[in-house]
Amino acid sequence: MKDPSHRHTSIGVGVTVLTVPRRENLAPPDLERVYIEHADFMWACLARLGVRDADIEDVLHEVFLAVHRRLSSFTGEVSLRGWLFAFCRRAAANYRRLARLHVEKTGAAPSDFDVASDVDGPERAASVNETLDALERILATMPDDKRIVFVMFEIELMSAEEIAAVLEIPVGTVYSRMHWARREFQRAARRLHLLTSEI
Repeated sequence: MKDPSHRHTSIGVGVTVLTVPRRENLAPPDLERVYIEHADFMWACLARLGVRDADIEDVLHEVFLAVHRRLSSFTGEVSLRGWLFAFCRRAAANYRRLARLHVEKTGAAPSDFDVASDVDGPERAASVNETLDALERILATMPDDKRIVFVMFEIELMSAEEIAAVLEIPVGTVYSRMHWARREFQRAARRLHLLTSEI
């Protein structure tokens, strides 16, 4: 028989993200405060997980609707940032799946990322965009489970313990996936002449 002090925290349609003991006396965070303190982080997560710049605002809005529905179930057993990342991860996965279906159905491809502006000159902007495009392509070639760990650890600077709690995997698995992802990232970066030595 399951411990009644445990409950499932889920996002999306029937997707269980965390199973952790609920702290019954923990007051749920205020949605406005969550937005003020974490919207930039969530925006960056969605971008790193493959959501196009032009679509991030809409996807982030959907994420916050889901967060609003589930905020009262936040247990506090993992960091709020880690909990929010799980929402971003699921939303980005749905976004990429729909984008693939769109490409297959229409034959059209989404436009390239256009991050840099002409503020530093057109040559600098072109160089920055080219590098960012290459980095996005490298991330896109990684299996989802490896890319997610790489992004959480290397880009969002989450600890291995936080990642393990959010993804419900052993810490050893986090390090194993991280080792694989780093190795593949280095190989791909060297092939594209973005990296000349080990990182």
